[in-house]
Amino acid sequence: MSATVDVFVRRVHALALASAVVLYATSPWIAMYRRLPREPSGFDWAHLAAGALAVLAGLGFTAATFRNGRWRLYFPWLSERGGVVLSDVVGLVRGRLPASEGGGLSSALQGVTAVLFLLVALTGAGWWLAGGSDAALLLRSVHAVGADALAVLIVLHAVTALLHVIQMARG
Repeated sequence: MSATVDVFVRRVHALALASAVVLYATSPWIAMYRRLPREPSGFDWAHLAAGALAVLAGLGFTAATFRNGRWRLYFPWLSERGGVVLSDVVGLVRGRLPASEGGGLSSALQGVTAVLFLLVALTGAGWWLAGGSDAALLLRSVHAVGADALAVLIVLHAVTALLHVIQMARG
């Protein structure tokens, strides 16, 4: 990956992390159901602003992922490399940590997390844009389920990243 793309990906990753923290922190207190309330709270505005940043981060990840065919690393089953993921799963069962790069289990987890992040961001934006309609309720439901699944994937992503840092520190 070129130095410019590497810097871009790090910045988008930081933007995604910051927006996700704000979004999860504000979600219990937002008052949106069908639409933005007549008098939105600070939590509502913070959630909307962080959601807009999440859309940008999701689109940035998508652009970086598909640059120069890198999608093959993050979606190995689409490029007939699903065996690498299976090999990593077998190794994990045997107590071996999968490689952090190379299109295996860790990369596939990153790819699925990035796609779900974008889906959650876009359904949130769609929910707001469709405010008051029946489509808003459907998008809200998809958004909520996706956000719950994304929380699990973010935790898995953080745990695997931490395990790789520990592995590198041990040499």
